[in-house]
Amino acid sequence: TGGAVTPTIRVARSATGAPVITFTGTLQRATSLGTPTSWTDVGNAASPFTPPATTGQEYYRARQ
Repeated sequence: TGGAVTPTIRVARSATGAPVITFTGTLQRATSLGTPTSWTDVGNAASPFTPPATTGQEYYRARQ
């Protein structure tokens, strides 16, 4: 049957130590995991994705 495909996400480090996110589906980010959490799509994100260096923490997930 034509069931939905479950999105996947994997985080690794590059040779320079930068995080690299490999994903399927749509990559989303949030700046905190409070209640409620506000997830936003990462515009034009292609896998693999290297997040920009930021001053704060960011959380990522993949959605269908």
